[in-house]
Amino acid sequence: MEVLLFSGGIESTCLAFMRRPDVCLTIDYGQKQSTGEIRAATNISEFLELNHQIMTVDLSRLGSGQMVGKPAIKSALIPEFWPFRNQLLITLCAMKFADEDNVKIILGSTKSDSSHVDGTYEFVSRLRELLLIQEGRIDLIAPAIHTSSLDFVQESQISPDLLDMTFSCFEANYPCGRCRGCLKNEDLRSLYYTMKPTCSLDRPT
Repeated sequence: MEVLLFSGGIESTCLAFMRRPDVCLTIDYGQKQSTGEIRAATNISEFLELNHQIMTVDLSRLGSGQMVGKPAIKSALIPEFWPFRNQLLITLCAMKFADEDNVKIILGSTKSDSSHVDGTYEFVSRLRELLLIQEGRIDLIAPAIHTSSLDFVQESQISPDLLDMTFSCFEANYPCGRCRGCLKNEDLRSLYYTMKPTCSLDRPT
């Protein structure tokens, strides 16, 4: 059983398109942009005819940085840094599906996410080991962890129109156009459109 942690962003959308997981799970953990993520993830899942589920666990009091509207902690290297966020999301997902058989959690981290530790191969491999020694032996994979975001988008062969449905803002429920998430989204889409201008909106076969 494959479960994709699905924010409605570019990388997780490419994974939904390529792998067609059994479940796409969007987690509202108290981030300011949760409504935008849920909207995008719901629309994309419906288009791809995938099972989309939403989990709500308000942990905004424990957050910091741009995504919760608080000052970042001292060790933060990027404005949207939320300490232990990926570890939290993966753990919540593992808890939700702990009673299922042969669960594999899919994470959309790429080589471009290595600016924070929980976006690195070392983090994913160590957390995978931890999950596998616990009850349920849940697996964790990040198929694009050694690939840049642009290369992964190209590899996915996703249609530009589907890419337009993605959402990556760190500050609001509609693109602010200023944060690193919005700028990355716009740059990736512009580059990909230049490289693949004739693709239409087709469901994968």
